[in-house]
Amino acid sequence: MASGKFTNLAWEWDQKLPTLTKPRTDLVALFIFSILKVGIVNLVKISASMGSKAQDKSNYRRLQRFIEQVTWCYKTLVPLILMWADIRSPLTLVIDRTHWKLGKANINILCISVVNDNYGIPIIWNLLDKRGNSSQTERIELITELLSMPNLPKIKEIIGDREFIGASWFKYLKDKGIGILIRLKANMYVTRYRKRIKVSHIIKSNTRIGCQSDKKQYWLDGVQIFIHGFQYRNDNNKLENLIIASFTSKTKVSEEYSKRWYIEVMFKNFKSNGLNRKIPM
Repeated sequence: MASGKFTNLAWEWDQKLPTLTKPRTDLVALFIFSILKVGIVNLVKISASMGSKAQDKSNYRRLQRFIEQVTWCYKTLVPLILMWADIRSPLTLVIDRTHWKLGKANINILCISVVNDNYGIPIIWNLLDKRGNSSQTERIELITELLSMPNLPKIKEIIGDREFIGASWFKYLKDKGIGILIRLKANMYVTRYRKRIKVSHIIKSNTRIGCQSDKKQYWLDGVQIFIHGFQYRNDNNKLENLIIASFTSKTKVSEEYSKRWYIEVMFKNFKSNGLNRKIPM
């Protein structure tokens, strides 16, 4: 481990996290470097690679106590994450949920990441005490907590798949001045001049390389939106619809929506692709 890098990181933690004592900010810096060194989040292996004068068992207990006793505050961490990643206003966010089982326990995480140069970084999340989809209330609470952070850059839009549809959720985001790029189900209906229209019919004449929106306003459960999208062939050569709800009439919205994939890659990196791989120090 480069001592200069450790010293700089420990100093920065000490300056930015005033609620933690210096021994604890030093431990965080050592913890981070050890994770990068061993490429895994197993505390036994991390404690054995910390390189301090203390014994491995002592390091292990220090890490255990830290995890048990310290509660991280998003209001402190998010500005640090944005600063380290050099992410500035306006922010493009992606919301998604990942689920797996650990023994009999369900691990179900609702997460919001920020897009940066073709990758996603998690900035706020919530462990759902259930299986299955998140509710509109749970999403609104998560965004509300994010918006409560001081000096948060302006949020341009939030991107999500078909799980994240909902009138209350859409209205909340619109009232907060946050744009949406949310995928709609093909069998959904919207209204225009009191006429119900199936969303798959609206995008039938659109093309991937041409027009992707008729620029007409529609109503979805009382929320005014624009419909974008086109039909395409999936990997099985079957015709599929990409239908996106947005608060704006801009075209080529599918290029922006493709950024949703970054959170899928992020989840994969956290679970299997990114761990057990040595990172050069």
